[in-house]
Amino acid sequence: MDWQTAFDDTAVFGLLITALYFVAFLLSIAVVFVDHAIFVNKRRVQSLFWWSIAAFMLLMSINKQLDLQTIFIGLGKSLFLALDLYDVRRDYQRLFSIGFVLVVALCLIFTFIKLLPVIKKHLLAMVGLLFLVIYIDVRMLAVNRLGQVFDPLGQGIPVERLFEFAGVLLIMMNAIILLRQKNYR
Repeated sequence: MDWQTAFDDTAVFGLLITALYFVAFLLSIAVVFVDHAIFVNKRRVQSLFWWSIAAFMLLMSINKQLDLQTIFIGLGKSLFLALDLYDVRRDYQRLFSIGFVLVVALCLIFTFIKLLPVIKKHLLAMVGLLFLVIYIDVRMLAVNRLGQVFDPLGQGIPVERLFEFAGVLLIMMNAIILLRQKNYR
């Protein structure tokens, strides 16, 4: 396998997004710790939603530098070579990607339904999560050259990176809005 324990994305862009993921993690944890002052209805569901976001942001922050997915890619490559299926691996990769999107979509729909009475408080985070799912799926499909075909800013920034930044920033904005409206009684 090609994975090694080292910081992988040390360019300014990589370090910035890693820091943003970590700040989003801290903000999400802050929302959970003052949930009694923020959430009146469906407090447990809303807290669980923000715990989930915090865990996801921490995982993304760590993965951004350590590229943990490389381990799974290496294991998958070894498995497909051992099973003599390497020539059709792209088909399985597409199926996995479609399955990933379906599972995440179902989770987001379930979350949306559970949060429906209070969804206005979490819309930015939901859209941010959707953007991050799009980013992850594009990366999983190895369509990393999409930005060369569609570069809206003309700056050589891959479009999936824009989804990544927007997703994290929307989650951070939602957390800040919630923290600012806390209401100690």
